[in-house]
Amino acid sequence: MTITFKGFGMLAYENKKGKKVFVKITKHAENKFVERYNKVNGHIIDLKETYDLMQSFFSNSNKVKNLNRFEKKRLLKYGKDTQFFRTNFFTFIIKNATLITVEISDKGKRYLN
Repeated sequence: MTITFKGFGMLAYENKKGKKVFVKITKHAENKFVERYNKVNGHIIDLKETYDLMQSFFSNSNKVKNLNRFEKKRLLKYGKDTQFFRTNFFTFIIKNATLITVEISDKGKRYLN
């Protein structure tokens, strides 16, 4: 799976059919990324850094294929068309080609969500 960054405020990944899917970033997801990045790393980032860091983490993420019990329960909340992309630090939640939120996935820091 290839993940790229398309301009300002747009991410992209390649789906299983080989087509590029462009992902819009909601203001909520942007705000949560800034808030949670600050909690994990201890310093505030500006808007330019936000997109650079978000792109960096998203490009290193992997789609979660085998959902655990908790993630299956979250699918009921978000809907079946939701996908989870995870790095060591963050989980990107995408619904209908829109990044709706970013959560901390680091085991020792999940309580900061």
